[in-house]
Amino acid sequence: EDRKIYEGAWNGYKNSDRSNIANTMNVLAATLTQLPGTDEEKETNSINAFELYKCASDLGDPDAMCNLADLYLAQKKVDTAIAMYRSAIKAKCPRAMNDLACLLLELNDAEDENEAYYDEAFKLLHEANDLDYPDAMHNLAGLYLERDDIKNNVKKAIELYRRAACLGKLTSVNELAKLLLQSEIINEQYEESYNKAWN
Repeated sequence: EDRKIYEGAWNGYKNSDRSNIANTMNVLAATLTQLPGTDEEKETNSINAFELYKCASDLGDPDAMCNLADLYLAQKKVDTAIAMYRSAIKAKCPRAMNDLACLLLELNDAEDENEAYYDEAFKLLHEANDLDYPDAMHNLAGLYLERDDIKNNVKKAIELYRRAACLGKLTSVNELAKLLLQSEIINEQYEESYNKAWN
């Protein structure tokens, strides 16, 4: 009797859409991580979520790969997390591009300005921006503001914050308002200096 049940389940699995199964596993895993309970129950849920994320990742779900990478990061397994993000990036996942870029920037800061990390992060944020990912637009705007050519970079940052804000990124709304106010002050000071120099 058990054999028939397993065979039926296996046949159902083989004939189903793997992407839907992977997505369901990913959503179930995310739900498990949010469930309340005792410390022991939370630990069990976390282990089960990890296994579900792993299965969904093996089936090619890029969002599950990102979630699994986040869990690896929490366990201080940075190289494994980077590998998971890179797998998701192969599937053109903008979240993975953004999250890996943020991780590389953290590593850049920790290792006293590793140019390779910074350059890759900048490139990844551009790729995610091209896929209309608002978090990447927000983070890319911040990088532009750190660069030398401040006048052109402020314009670029304003454009990126504005796009991210239009896509619902609330922190970009705030940053955009601050930047517009600041650039208005800068422009007034510039005009005042210019007028003094020529009058």
